[in-house]
Amino acid sequence: MNIVKTIVLFIIFAILAAYVYFYEIKGGEERELSEKEAKKLLTFDKDSVDIIEIRSVFNRFYFEKANDTWQIKNPVETGGDKSSIDAMLNTLTGMNMIRSFSIKDGEQTDYGLVGRSYLVIFQLKNGQRDSVRFGDDTPVGSNVFASKGDTTVYTVSSSAKNAVTKKLFDWRDKSITKIKQADVKEFNLKNTHGNFHFVKEGTNWSIKKPREVKAENSAVDAVLRKFESGKAKSVASETMENPDDFNLSRPAYQIDLYVGEGKAHKHIILSSIKNNVSHVKDDSRPQVMTVDSLFIRDINKTFFQFRYKKISEYNNNAVDSIVVTQGDSSFYLLRDKNDDWHLGGEKKLKSWKMNSFLNTIKNLTAKSFLSENVSSPIKFGLAQPKRKVEIYHNGALVQAVYLTEDNNKKVAFSPNSKMVVEIEDSSYNNLEFKVDDFIDTSVTTDEEST
Repeated sequence: MNIVKTIVLFIIFAILAAYVYFYEIKGGEERELSEKEAKKLLTFDKDSVDIIEIRSVFNRFYFEKANDTWQIKNPVETGGDKSSIDAMLNTLTGMNMIRSFSIKDGEQTDYGLVGRSYLVIFQLKNGQRDSVRFGDDTPVGSNVFASKGDTTVYTVSSSAKNAVTKKLFDWRDKSITKIKQADVKEFNLKNTHGNFHFVKEGTNWSIKKPREVKAENSAVDAVLRKFESGKAKSVASETMENPDDFNLSRPAYQIDLYVGEGKAHKHIILSSIKNNVSHVKDDSRPQVMTVDSLFIRDINKTFFQFRYKKISEYNNNAVDSIVVTQGDSSFYLLRDKNDDWHLGGEKKLKSWKMNSFLNTIKNLTAKSFLSENVSSPIKFGLAQPKRKVEIYHNGALVQAVYLTEDNNKKVAFSPNSKMVVEIEDSSYNNLEFKVDDFIDTSVTTDEEST
């Protein structure tokens, strides 16, 4: 009898569990989803749309989607701004009705749903069409009236109407040109400081003209970044009939990009700045656009700004000893297996101070270049430098820097780079080895001897 009761109780429990799962949990989720769907004015998926038309008394726009990109077909034929059009679609397909009520036919005008309304028509990939019309703001709340073309009026968030009441410039593609920075392997740049030829070798850029030197990657990348992601401030004209109208018959700036393995050529010209804007024309597009002076700033650099300025390169972690010579005094700095530094193998040195010292040497940057390809920098007062820093790894010299003052300039020479450069006063001062500043006074005598 007890077995029968147990079986009956188990069956009842199973039925209750199934009820709770399928009706309360699963069914609750489905009912919640149904309620959400019931509140939506537009029930299609945003990715199923391939044509959008926006009509109003102010303008008419016609967008077509192809290969995941939007094209504007009316009022001009040009590329569309995917982010703007997709954002509008996201807003409208996520739009919920707040309330609804019926009106008599002919009363649509009272709610701004005729004449001054905005009608948005959608065509789906399966050929079906849908639409929504936006009217006036509601008297109370941040909402607007909307309709589906019949005598039912809905109120929806005003953000839905704001998503469609935009100007042509908001909808259009505002990119200066179509490139990916990573695909550019070579380019020529003309600016107010001269003509430059850049070539990418591995992961680094080199300047080939006007002189062959290593380039500052960040400075070159900044130029390409402008042309990949920079946006036009406005469209000056849909076509360029006369270059003189835009000060482009003799452009102040010009860039020729060679993209990809096949080195496809892109040619872009820019005018001098007037009223804080420069006119831009990409040969592959009919429009003349404008950019502001900040766009020009990154491309109008000097040879010095484009070139690599560090004179010292090595791996800080591989350094195990340093010899600093100052006048008649020499200091031997040794690093132990625990990465602790010691003066002459005895007095412990402050770790942060040594790290700062090493970083100053590694990041030593030219303020100006005094001479290059120098084998002996005697004429710059470096035959007997005021200071010399030599960096070693496993007994081998990996880097040396000679420092002095010459004609009120702080001068540095690196035999590795064969360059004599002027450096900042702060860098020169930071490379003075003041023993008392480096000694770690928190270490006791017993600890040092240990």
